[in-house]
Amino acid sequence: MPTCPECGAETEIYSRITGYYRPLRNWNDGKRQEFSDRKTYRVGETDETARRDTGRQFLSGRTYELYTTVSCPQCRLIKPVLEASRIPFRTMDVSEHEEKVASLGLSRAPSFVVYTEGGEAVIYAGFAQIKDFIDRMRASDCVS
Repeated sequence: MPTCPECGAETEIYSRITGYYRPLRNWNDGKRQEFSDRKTYRVGETDETARRDTGRQFLSGRTYELYTTVSCPQCRLIKPVLEASRIPFRTMDVSEHEEKVASLGLSRAPSFVVYTEGGEAVIYAGFAQIKDFIDRMRASDCVS
């Protein structure tokens, strides 16, 4: 059982499993192992300078694609938000690029794919994640 770094008391870890937040101690062995195998990624920094530098580095030399469907209401909402941010992106209709969608493992529309200089794809799925990405870039003075 993990302990608090300040007082040394036992702590309880809650995490999402099958749509609900549940205490880790109530999970079966397989789910506990999956939890311990998870990787943690840091998306942003709390230090203003680090965020600004990360943002500038993130925008330069990258390409951006917005994957949409014809009937998706969130796709219609996010497109003007992206256009207003001045991030240069191209719109990709899912029905016209099925092979690429499958190779990226996209399962949600809209999906915003950022290709790094090394060709790695960073995927933001859904309106909320894409909007959060734009907001972080605005906070780091990378986009308007």
